[in-house]
Amino acid sequence: MTTPSAPILPAQDAMPTTRGLNFYLEDRSFQLLCQSVMDPEVFERARPHLTALGEIAGSELDALAAEADRNPPVLRPFDAQGRRVDEVVKHPSYRRMEEIVFGRFGLAAMAHRPGVLGFPDRAPQVVKYALSYLFAQSEFGLLCPVNMTDSCARMLGAFGSEELKARYLPHLTATDLAALWQGTQWMTERTGGSDVGASTTVARRDADGQWRLWGDKWFTSVANAELALTLARPDGAPEGTRGLAMFLVPKHLPDGSKNNWTINRLKDKLGSRSMATGEVTYAGAAAWVVGDLGSGFKQTRGCRTRCGRPGSCGAGCSRRSSTRGSGSPSGTR
Repeated sequence: MTTPSAPILPAQDAMPTTRGLNFYLEDRSFQLLCQSVMDPEVFERARPHLTALGEIAGSELDALAAEADRNPPVLRPFDAQGRRVDEVVKHPSYRRMEEIVFGRFGLAAMAHRPGVLGFPDRAPQVVKYALSYLFAQSEFGLLCPVNMTDSCARMLGAFGSEELKARYLPHLTATDLAALWQGTQWMTERTGGSDVGASTTVARRDADGQWRLWGDKWFTSVANAELALTLARPDGAPEGTRGLAMFLVPKHLPDGSKNNWTINRLKDKLGSRSMATGEVTYAGAAAWVVGDLGSGFKQTRGCRTRCGRPGSCGAGCSRRSSTRGSGSPSGTR
């Protein structure tokens, strides 16, 4: 005589899943918010892209983000010939996410050039913030490179020389990954984390007029960037933030040779593991002044406050936590 098996019951304490949801269509409050803050024509143009990203965020992007966190980037300091290259090797899942956010949706470019996502002019910032809110619900780390590239283009456009803008803005605002150069801002030092005025990186001019930087940046997010805006103190400048100038430091010089900076290591972080953060040393790196020598800190502060990342991305992370914790998106509508 066989003993009947007990019925299989669903686990009462299983973690609810959001996989397969469309994060835009399931969020009625967010739909109403977008409709209320965007002009009607802008909303009608943005809505299909919000819907598309909502679907991707709840499916493909969610899976890619988990895979990228399990496989963080690694540093390749030298090539096969022993030459210093400082290459950050990214996992294929991260590369695919870059294609989605930089290419398919053009988040870093849409506020700087016409034609992205079908907008005849530059897309309004509110559209970028709305898309970032959806993207952040599955992947937060990659939005650092997106917004750093965006703000790098903004600062260069506002304060850079015509020569620098012509050379670098087309790369910073590209939606083709083959042409894209990601940008970043490296400010933090061991002596100047929250106190930027304590920075010790120095800038000196060669006999031929070329500025060169010496110093260490201790927390350098987007370590794979091709272009870095950084603060340094020119010889003879006063102490504190008043003496800091903004410089553009490319990884590669116009002739294709590597600039004199090295990535010493990548950080083993608790969060945002998909995105490379490292420690960088400038050892006579060639640099170009951006804006006024005495206004570097003011320029940096003014532009970075407009990137929108803390608000929209933080809200996206909170929304994801709320949706997942409720077990049903309908509980947070």
